[in-house]
Amino acid sequence: MTEANKYVTFDPPVLMAFWKYDLFPHCLYGPVVGITPLGSVVTSNYGPGHYFKPFLLLPLQEGEELGKELMKLREDHCKAIANVDAQFKGRAKRLITIPK
Repeated sequence: MTEANKYVTFDPPVLMAFWKYDLFPHCLYGPVVGITPLGSVVTSNYGPGHYFKPFLLLPLQEGEELGKELMKLREDHCKAIANVDAQFKGRAKRLITIPK
């Protein structure tokens, strides 16, 4: 283990970290169980060996609330995308029948 990967541990976690991700809502999050000297975090949901560079650290309770709001937003986004997709499939079906 390199010096940069040694980390200060938190048990129980007191912080929630949020880091960039490529899918909507473009971030993931987890309770922080360790922080490296370079600012990367280890979370309880991903475990040791998985380091993330957070763009936001919040007290655990605030982070849990924000996480719930983000998951609700993700659910709403998925439903909206599914509705738009169904509408466009219907429009395409009225224009052309594609063999199965």
